[in-house]
Amino acid sequence: ANAIPDAWAEMLAAQGFAYGQRNDSWYAFLGGLGYEGNMNDREMLFWGAGSGGVISPDGVRITQQPVDWRGLEGATATFTVVATSGNASPLSYQWQELNGSWANTTDAGTLSGSITDTLTITPVVIADQGRRFRVLVTNTFNTITSQAASLIITGATYFITDEDGNRTITENTLDPIVDERSQ
Repeated sequence: ANAIPDAWAEMLAAQGFAYGQRNDSWYAFLGGLGYEGNMNDREMLFWGAGSGGVISPDGVRITQQPVDWRGLEGATATFTVVATSGNASPLSYQWQELNGSWANTTDAGTLSGSITDTLTITPVVIADQGRRFRVLVTNTFNTITSQAASLIITGATYFITDEDGNRTITENTLDPIVDERSQ
């Protein structure tokens, strides 16, 4: 007999089902509901309490995790996730930020895209340094949590230094512009 496909096993375990197989059919149980599927099926018929319908293992799969953003103060930071749903059920998104514990973000202040696949912070300010974000991606069958990504500021939009009476202004680059008027 064939083993239960990985997609099914992952979905059943995530939903709390007990499952097993006999010959080429396999069964899953949760409370009073029972499910039966064929190894090649993408759906299982279910029965119980006078209801009938189908269930699918085609839950959310994250294909591209959010990555750390590195950039300058004053820039726009974006965090993006790419996810799929094998059965084309709609995906929904909820970004979260770590503030002692994970909490849902909302579109306010410098944050936008809290319920989309891309979270945007604009403009980035020094106080944003080290902020951590992740996203919950949900469809009809399950919710998957992405890995966390950090906001890392690599420099300010403008640096002004005064050394030996020379004023140096650096803008979005490591090449200084020297104001020698004070010499």
